[in-house]
Amino acid sequence: MSEPVAQLPASLTAPDRGPGSSDQTSPLLLLHRCLRGRYPIAVALGLLLAAPFAFLGYHATTPKYRSTGLVRVMPTLPSVAYRIEENQLPPLFDSLVTTQAAILRSRRVLDLAVNDPKLRASGWPAGVQGVALLERTLTVTNERNSELIKVTVTHTDARQAQAALNAVLSAFEEIQDEFSGTNATQREQKLTLLQSQLSKDLRDLQDEILNLSLEHGTANLDPIYHSRVNDITRLQEELAVLDRQIDAIEAQQAAATAASPEEALPSDEALAASDQVLGSLLKELAGIDAQIRAMEADYGPNHFDMIALRRSRAIVQDQVDARKKMLLEARLAAGGVGAPDPAIAGMGLAQLKRLRESTAQRLAKVDEEFIRLHRARLTINRLKDREADLKRQHDEVSAQLHKLTVERQNIAQGRVLVAQRGELPTGPARDRRKELAAVGAMGGVGLGVLLVAGFGFLRYGYRYIDDVEHGALSVPLLGTIPDLRQGDPEHDELAALSVHHLRNMLEQSGPPGPRAVHAVTSGSSGDGKTSLVLALGMSFAVSGHRTLLLDADLVGRRLSRLLGLSKQPGLADLVGKAGLNGEVHQTRVPNLWAIPAGSNQDFSPEKLSTADFDRLLEQLRGRFDRVIIDTGPILGSLEASLVCPLADRVVLIVSAGQNPKLVQAAIRRLQQLGAECAGMVFNRARRDDFDRSVSAAPMSRSIRSVAPREEEEEAERYPATSLIRALESDRAARGGPAA
Repeated sequence: MSEPVAQLPASLTAPDRGPGSSDQTSPLLLLHRCLRGRYPIAVALGLLLAAPFAFLGYHATTPKYRSTGLVRVMPTLPSVAYRIEENQLPPLFDSLVTTQAAILRSRRVLDLAVNDPKLRASGWPAGVQGVALLERTLTVTNERNSELIKVTVTHTDARQAQAALNAVLSAFEEIQDEFSGTNATQREQKLTLLQSQLSKDLRDLQDEILNLSLEHGTANLDPIYHSRVNDITRLQEELAVLDRQIDAIEAQQAAATAASPEEALPSDEALAASDQVLGSLLKELAGIDAQIRAMEADYGPNHFDMIALRRSRAIVQDQVDARKKMLLEARLAAGGVGAPDPAIAGMGLAQLKRLRESTAQRLAKVDEEFIRLHRARLTINRLKDREADLKRQHDEVSAQLHKLTVERQNIAQGRVLVAQRGELPTGPARDRRKELAAVGAMGGVGLGVLLVAGFGFLRYGYRYIDDVEHGALSVPLLGTIPDLRQGDPEHDELAALSVHHLRNMLEQSGPPGPRAVHAVTSGSSGDGKTSLVLALGMSFAVSGHRTLLLDADLVGRRLSRLLGLSKQPGLADLVGKAGLNGEVHQTRVPNLWAIPAGSNQDFSPEKLSTADFDRLLEQLRGRFDRVIIDTGPILGSLEASLVCPLADRVVLIVSAGQNPKLVQAAIRRLQQLGAECAGMVFNRARRDDFDRSVSAAPMSRSIRSVAPREEEEEAERYPATSLIRALESDRAARGGPAA
């Protein structure tokens, strides 16, 4: 019988990465593999956990009620008659609003609010505990460029939320009343005090001016000052005339004895007596000198008035020098010193000198009086300037005080007022119970799914065909055997076809000679290798091959029990013998013989040797077309480590649920022993898994329609019995003889 051979995917030759590998494996695919086949359990567990988690989520929070109030900060205030600072837009209005919002959150406001009797009556805690609770539940927000401040209190009790908000607003109003009243009153008091001080200073200043005026008989000293200046100028002129006359007489006397006119030059006064321009310049120069002497007592040399006077004197002195030079040159040219002054022409030199001395004394007395007068004049002028400044300040303060008095009523109400007090909330502002219940339910479902997925991850194994296909093992998948423990007739048909397909795969793999020895092993016990050995032997026998089954599992000996040859001579009896002698037994299936484990139940695997087993296999190759050896698990059996390297091909059985790491270890052990692993057989696969499998799809499509049969007897205890029955039924359906 020939069956179509499935094409193996190339991915089956790559190394296995296991369940936790992230290379080319998405988390969703890994989650699907962990949940596959467990979705009903995951959904059931999730629904079971959804109810308590939804209950916990619903009761995890309490609905919150929010009471809202508004505080308005007015940019301007209405005025009665005047525009003053208090009723105009402040330069930093946004900063003022921010400041009021900060005051609403301040500890002083909170302390006053907690002590409110209405709030205490609502059940609000007192002291620090109440302040802390109010601080947590109070929210103050102010938007930029807005005159409104929004104040809210959120609490689980609607009435307490309203009472707390109104307590905060009342405390804020109390502080604002203090601020607004204090500010207006303090400013008015300051202006009143300043007005009184200015009045006092003004009176003191006026008294000082009056005292100075009484000393000189008048407060206006300018006429007296100018009169004394004229007196000084007149006396200086008289002295100048006397000096000129005395100089003239002395010059005449000296001229008589002088060698030339150039040796006796006239004085300044003598020149001025005959020249009006020079006299005016000398008079102006004398006046400047008098002012300089009068101001030296009060001002330093670097005072700007002193500097200006010295600059003016230098200019006049230059003019005097230029005029004198011109007059002297004219006199020298004329050859004389001029005529004496007519007013004193009759006086002698001694009389002139006595008159000059008397005039100089009078000039000194007038000059001293002029200095005192000048000082008093300067003092009075400074006091009058200070008086004018004080009057100006007094008038300004009086005007501001008047405006503040007129606008006091509007200012007293302040810029800040409560526009809306707290209302009683009609419903919760934030009720997240339904949302949290939904989240809890979803969390319960998710937790159930994750628990099942975690269990699947911890118990990860090859549970489906495509797990082996996509596991990227280093050996190919030869075939798949369905799970026969369910007693499904369709599974029996599929199992028979699967065994024949496996046989064809082994034939196609090409034995090294006309006769081949196949060893069947697994990673652990209980994978169904003995059942497959018996079924595969029946398939080879049905195809016309002389087939021998060899039970080399000296520990389990399950093949011998299934064949009913447990007490018959076999492998254990062949050790140490040169040839076969009654150890080969005919089975009920034509072309199928068997060598059991042996009648010696105490025979240990340690007694087997490679030479004995190799010699036995040579004898069996001469008598049978196919020898199929059932051996123990490759990872824990001495017989497997001995038999597998001697076999032509090794078939590795992987049952559903097998750990990938165990399968990898088995493959590595076979490679280390130098055994030729033909491939793997996935045992106990599900029926629907065949439709999704790449390797099993051609096989499942090749199942022929079989005529309906009567319901067969209940499957026996071992799956191998069902597999044998499936092969026998298949052979009967094809027209072959029954076993």
